[in-house]
Amino acid sequence: MRKWRALIIASFLFLGMIGGGAWGIYRYTLGLKTIAIEGNHYVTQEEIRTLVTPFQGRNALLLSVSGRLRTRLTGALPKVATVITDYKWPRAIKLTVIEKKPWIGLVANDHSVVLAEDGTVLDRRGMQPLDETQLLIVRNVPEIFFTKTTINPYLLNNLRPIVSVIRYYFPDQSLQLELKGLVLSPASCAFDEMILIKDDTVPVYVGSEAKLATKLDALRQFLWYAQVQRSASGEIPSVQYIDLRVLGKVIVNYGT
Repeated sequence: MRKWRALIIASFLFLGMIGGGAWGIYRYTLGLKTIAIEGNHYVTQEEIRTLVTPFQGRNALLLSVSGRLRTRLTGALPKVATVITDYKWPRAIKLTVIEKKPWIGLVANDHSVVLAEDGTVLDRRGMQPLDETQLLIVRNVPEIFFTKTTINPYLLNNLRPIVSVIRYYFPDQSLQLELKGLVLSPASCAFDEMILIKDDTVPVYVGSEAKLATKLDALRQFLWYAQVQRSASGEIPSVQYIDLRVLGKVIVNYGT
């Protein structure tokens, strides 16, 4: 009986030693100690580190392959599309943050906003110019359409097809868009007419959203023709405005 008791006690001691050694390996050999972050622009490193700090000391390898850090960050940070985790032996992880892409810029009375296509506000600024390359800017958007992190979904639904058509015909040009008479109702939003601003100064009167692709195709053809004529003659006539509201025509008012 004593032999069995001694054997059982020795077995428990042996298992305890193995468990203690395994915990030591888990915590002090593979326990997460260092987190490197790259790729973030709209999300600060402080925001990211605050969210991942509770994982310090946990098994770095398991954290990297399980996707728990990715789930934590994408769930808490709407600006983040996904996160790539790369385990670095023995106690480090590199996080590559992939944020949602800038889609358009919105300019209100006293600030500007960089927006992702799903409506997420990526950045909110003062009145300094938006510096994102070739970003389509929507001007004079009333404050009622903004929240802290998103814009009104009705406005977003209106903008998606408009922006898609504009970018199809003018993928690389810096343009501004203004929706005149923009109003919000409990179940929708509407506007009276669209105006595109080319080269920051020349208004292009588009009118309603109807036949937008036809209107912009005509505008693209006219601008191509004007560029060819300009190259041939060397003259650069001053354009006051362009009017597309008569379907099938491009009416141009030249300055004197």
